[in-house]
Amino acid sequence: MLYRPYGKTDKSVSIIGFGGMRFLEEEFKEGNYDKCAELIMYARDKGINYFDTAPLYCGDQSEKIMGYAFKQMKKDFYVATKTSTHVTGDKTRDDVLRRIETSLSRLQVDHIDFMHLWCVLDYEMFKTYTRKGGIFEGFLEAKKRGLIQHIALSTHAGGEEIEKMLETNLFEGVLLGYNATNFAFREKGLEAAKRLKCAVVTMNPLGGGLIPQHEDFYDFLKKDEEDTVAKAAIRFNASHPEITVTLCGFESKSQVDEACLAVKDLKAITEEEKIQIKLHLSEALNNVCTGCGYCDGCPKGIAIPKLMDAYNQFILTERKDRIMSRINNHWQIEVPKGGAASCSACGKCEKVCTQKLPIIKRLGEIAAL
Repeated sequence: MLYRPYGKTDKSVSIIGFGGMRFLEEEFKEGNYDKCAELIMYARDKGINYFDTAPLYCGDQSEKIMGYAFKQMKKDFYVATKTSTHVTGDKTRDDVLRRIETSLSRLQVDHIDFMHLWCVLDYEMFKTYTRKGGIFEGFLEAKKRGLIQHIALSTHAGGEEIEKMLETNLFEGVLLGYNATNFAFREKGLEAAKRLKCAVVTMNPLGGGLIPQHEDFYDFLKKDEEDTVAKAAIRFNASHPEITVTLCGFESKSQVDEACLAVKDLKAITEEEKIQIKLHLSEALNNVCTGCGYCDGCPKGIAIPKLMDAYNQFILTERKDRIMSRINNHWQIEVPKGGAASCSACGKCEKVCTQKLPIIKRLGEIAAL
């Protein structure tokens, strides 16, 4: 296993991280966590020392599952968890402190290594959370008390907004979605993190399972015939020197093995390779939005990049229900307010779209749903 320093801290973390969101329900129902714990310990034996979880994952069982395993392990690993207002309902400083105490009890550790301000969707939400009297004060107090060691940001915002958030110097790390489809949308965030010496942990390297489910679409990622698309997609993330940890959600030991093999003999990705991938996205996936974000700034306030990301789900699965699932569960956009139905067909977005996508038509389809 390869290790990289977590930003400016003295912690060295595995380049592959264990994401605690994918445990199989049949393996943890009724509080029987043995099989899940066995998987966690197997990953640790393979050299993985970064474990990410959160309240509400796996029917609110993930932190408990992790704690059940951690109790059986030596403390030579790092644990990350999260909280925020719109996900967990923590609205005050004291709410955050109570949440952290609950997480500590569930995880059966005496401190949390990396505590995330969770799922910050945009800069306006960020300002609300970090203003005087906001929930961020709970993070600062918890760190003062030694309950947490490092404060990190978890966000689905675009690269420019991530840059603005990190430039406040409130965080030592950032957790963001990054994969071979959406990386253009987040590159400025990575560049800012590198400049500020901030750790970067990436989630969804497989696009929430979308990439391995559509191997023909993503075959261009493979470098060797024996590669799987999943392995190639994980390697794509890990090959970025500015990415500290590539989080993978595991359901089996074979998936752990595959992720570990993906970073064997790892070489840094070159700018030429990134350009070639962007060209493939344009040629092989010319109907899929690559998330460049140029269409942002709609006069009606429509979150066009996020809605186009959601429309990708239909293109790749041919299931329109996946569009609304992405909008509701991932982006948490209020519909119809600020949604596709507000489109006036002014055409501003289509004029700047580098892929010349029929954005107005797609917004109409989304509105019809």
